[in-house]
Amino acid sequence: EMRVDLAPAYGLPAGSALVRTFRNDRMARTISIKDEISAAAAETFEVPVITLGTWTRRGPSELVLSHAGESVRVVIEASAPFDLVAESVTDDGLSLQRIAVRLTGASRSGWVKTSYSRSE
Repeated sequence: EMRVDLAPAYGLPAGSALVRTFRNDRMARTISIKDEISAAAAETFEVPVITLGTWTRRGPSELVLSHAGESVRVVIEASAPFDLVAESVTDDGLSLQRIAVRLTGASRSGWVKTSYSRSE
């Protein structure tokens, strides 16, 4: 497990925190990324899921990302209800799909965890 303080990278105000935790569970063959935020005032919060290929939603908290004949299952957990907001973006000549996992409403704290595993 590895934890990274992202607050300086986003220029968050004093009293705010953004911590990303990476976890590689070799037994479950899953990689998880958890972003946790706390703020002095209520804020909106979202976490992106990026894919070069296509994506489909399988129920309220599961996505399947597909590209070049391979698929990855993404399970989403969050501290509050969330919406998915998708957009197409271009970065360095690559066409990407950005799916925002956006917590509904503003809050002083919250978290989103995305867990990635091979899709069968």
